[in-house]
Amino acid sequence: MIFDYPPTEPERTHGPAGYSTYKSIRPWLRDEFVFRCVYCLKREAWGQVTGEFEIDHFEAQAIRPQRRLDYQNLIYACRRCNAVKLDQRVADPWSLLRSPDLRVLSDGSVDSEQPDVNRLILQLDLNSPRLKE
Repeated sequence: MIFDYPPTEPERTHGPAGYSTYKSIRPWLRDEFVFRCVYCLKREAWGQVTGEFEIDHFEAQAIRPQRRLDYQNLIYACRRCNAVKLDQRVADPWSLLRSPDLRVLSDGSVDSEQPDVNRLILQLDLNSPRLKE
């Protein structure tokens, strides 16, 4: 296997309250998502924030502006995945991409027998040649 999505339960472990800026929330999200993009699992290096990773809104701001700083609506994503997602409504990656049915193939592509997982894979183009590299 090239990599695997973690088999752990899809529960958020943090829930910091009272934070009013993305800058103050970022360290919590980096830790929550183990310095990885929730979609493609690209790893961010320890240390300084490089700008290659962004805070994504699970429910897009355009759809639910009142959840802009709601911690449970925020996820950590690489710039590429966040740009592909944009304002699309997607199923919860935190649970779908940890499905025991998800397979990572030897060429780096991902596949599943579950329609919801495959829909997310297509929506986010997780089998793009760039990601499979």
